[in-house]
Amino acid sequence: MLYLPDVTSVSMETQPKPGFADSAVTLMIRWFGNMLRTNSRALALRPSQIGPFTWWSILDQKVGIWTTLAGPISVVLAALFLEPLVIPAYLAWVMATRYIFCWVLASVRGRGFPITWPLLLYFGQIVGAAVKSYVLFRLDRQRWTRQSTGHADRPALGLRLRALGSTYVHALALGWLTFGVMLLSGLV
Repeated sequence: MLYLPDVTSVSMETQPKPGFADSAVTLMIRWFGNMLRTNSRALALRPSQIGPFTWWSILDQKVGIWTTLAGPISVVLAALFLEPLVIPAYLAWVMATRYIFCWVLASVRGRGFPITWPLLLYFGQIVGAAVKSYVLFRLDRQRWTRQSTGHADRPALGLRLRALGSTYVHALALGWLTFGVMLLSGLV
């Protein structure tokens, strides 16, 4: 495993579903399933073996699931319990910071950027974190877009119990995250 700086890659993916959001989520489930399967093994390696930047990036992939979701959760809680005007302020902050980020990327690239980039960036961050949290508790539900895989050999009751257990643990994790946000923000 090596970090290769300044490498250009070209995606050879095809859109698996007709809509943008459906295709994005379908591909994220596959990609993030792969990432979450290999992430713990990669983190078990020392930073001296794979380099501190690579190790920190892999750790960030795991922690970033929860830190990314903490922002929207805190805004919803603040809007419910404190002041609803926090929502437009948050959206303005999100768009301003994403536009600055895109401007920096475009300046390095040497060209401008479409007005949709910041929206796509935020979509990728929030939906990506939500999909990662979903897949983290349901690695058995990962699907490949080019192959037909399934659970034909498992009994229906076993699948339902597993799904129920995954949903319970996922809801518990999100509940603890929400409680933690409430605690850190002073709402509790």
